[in-house]
Amino acid sequence: MTRMSDVEENAKIASESKPLSADEMVEVENFIDKYSSIMERGNFCTGCGYCQPCPQGVRIPMIFRLMNISKIYNINDWTKEQYARLLGGGPFGRGGADQCIECGVCEQKCPQKISIREDLKEAHDLLTAP
Repeated sequence: MTRMSDVEENAKIASESKPLSADEMVEVENFIDKYSSIMERGNFCTGCGYCQPCPQGVRIPMIFRLMNISKIYNINDWTKEQYARLLGGGPFGRGGADQCIECGVCEQKCPQKISIREDLKEAHDLLTAP
């Protein structure tokens, strides 16, 4: 919020809010359970980009974003299509996890201390599975 009108609008919306229904609460709790299990594994990439640039051109944040979308929202066809584009190259070259040579440069720079090399293998398997 940067203006007084933003504060007023938010206050109005908050004053008109109503509690979630029981069904909505179940949906929220299910989402939190699924999201939390991914976070607890210690491999949830926030997309900060500190791991970049990869010497081999691996698009690490994008790959992890696709993996997270697939796992959290079960949007598998779209994520696999997007990943296939990385594997196929294009104007920016190839950037799939299959290009990783496990040099570890990315892991040294990762503030989340993600096991990037291992997680790239998992992402590649998930996003190329039939």
